[in-house]
Amino acid sequence: MKKPFILVLIFSLSFSWSNHAQRNLHVIAESGLNLRAKPKKTAMVIAKIPYFEKVTLEHKNDYGVDTLTILKTETQEVPLVGKWLKVSHKGNVGFVHSSYLQDINKSYQDKNLNQDYILLKPGMNCLDNLHDKRAYHWYGLYHHKEGTSLSEIDFEYLSIENTYVPYYIHAEKDKDLLFIIGSKQTLNVGSRKPHFYFQKNPIVQHLRKDLCDTLISIKNKIYFQYTTLYEEGMDFKCFVKQDQNYQYMHQRRHENRLLNVTSFEWMGDLDGDGLTDYIFTFGEKSSSTILYLSSLRKANEIVHPVAAYYSGYCC
Repeated sequence: MKKPFILVLIFSLSFSWSNHAQRNLHVIAESGLNLRAKPKKTAMVIAKIPYFEKVTLEHKNDYGVDTLTILKTETQEVPLVGKWLKVSHKGNVGFVHSSYLQDINKSYQDKNLNQDYILLKPGMNCLDNLHDKRAYHWYGLYHHKEGTSLSEIDFEYLSIENTYVPYYIHAEKDKDLLFIIGSKQTLNVGSRKPHFYFQKNPIVQHLRKDLCDTLISIKNKIYFQYTTLYEEGMDFKCFVKQDQNYQYMHQRRHENRLLNVTSFEWMGDLDGDGLTDYIFTFGEKSSSTILYLSSLRKANEIVHPVAAYYSGYCC
């Protein structure tokens, strides 16, 4: 039996709670967060702060680093490292562990997405991608030898202190887990066909020069077009096809820049309407992985973007 991979944390000064002094932070412990009289896990509990309520950070300095536990999944083990912080909540002042606090940063998000559906990836990230879990039904999208399947899933948001990647989405059943899907309506669990998962994504910089000026098809559903722009470079465009119709897949960022697909993640019938849905990633340094559903398509569309998971470089 293979032993689970133990994640080694790289210590850094890149994340500091002093940046959040006098700011409101959300409690992400689903069973509630203990507000303690002293900065240690055996101290008296003053109050229990409910899930997703806000606390105010009272002091920019922390009161010591503490490892609460070792989180175990099917594939890895992660030490839950955090700092004791002094906070206030509804007149009570005490100490909480930073692993169960997060700030919500919406500045990088598209306001038109993440309404009825949510897209998440398990593991570490530099961006929070935090949503109130109570508003959605949650499913794991798995890929294994038999194909792709959708199953109900439980997971939790956590903060890991002193790492380059402070935000962590923890799912115990993470073997073969591709994505976590949140939906305001229930989805049918089970296999998803037709399915296709590209383990080696067609990243732009990995393309061979001899693929230029060609149109490459995957399952007669997705078409990648390569066009020579100059001697050592090329343009890269992606289209999805249904019947004789094509839709150009791109993302327009807030600075009005147009981004083409950098990787193809998955396709299959996620929403159960008999048509193909897609997941693509746009960008690299600052990337968005977007879920497209056929059931919510608008006029002249094959699929419509409904949810985005944000990631990118951490430094």
